[in-house]
Amino acid sequence: MAVGNIIDKWGVRLVDDLKKSLVDKGVTFQKGGESRLAASIKYEITYTDKGLTFELSMADQWYWVDKGRKAGNVSKEGQEKIGAWAAKKGIVEPFRLENLKDRKELQLKNANKNKPKSGKKRKLKTLKKMPFDMAQKSLGYVISRSIAAKGYSKKNNYEGTKFYSDIIEGKKAELRELLNEFYKKEIVVQFGEG
Repeated sequence: MAVGNIIDKWGVRLVDDLKKSLVDKGVTFQKGGESRLAASIKYEITYTDKGLTFELSMADQWYWVDKGRKAGNVSKEGQEKIGAWAAKKGIVEPFRLENLKDRKELQLKNANKNKPKSGKKRKLKTLKKMPFDMAQKSLGYVISRSIAAKGYSKKNNYEGTKFYSDIIEGKKAELRELLNEFYKKEIVVQFGEG
């Protein structure tokens, strides 16, 4: 078996393990489906005259999902991306409904509090759901405000899910063993982030 085949099989297992780790850590799309991050994980083996290169790639947000994010400001572009994410996750519509419910309750409370002296009931304005694009923008702002105050992580107190960190050390050792077995000598396997 050639080294390329060993690394190729190892790469398939690495990708599968990372996807499973994301699911285990709760990073899924809607009701347990594969997240965009999981769908983006892939590898490529490139052969050159000096040897071969194994390159693992995935969507840019992998770092923040793995490591978490400290509290800090979120840019306008970040707020827009968060709003787009919320729309894809299907949480904008429930936000619109909850917002309408809250506004109706506030309207009723204020109407009861400020009754006219004549005793007649004041006709209340008919409230409607806010437009979807406005709700998406508002939700993006609210979520980014929370990130600015607390940082980001799905779980683990904003420390990150460690879906990558928990897997990679064991996978590096596994590759080292496979290659040692193939060559029957000690090999240094180097990994870099970025």
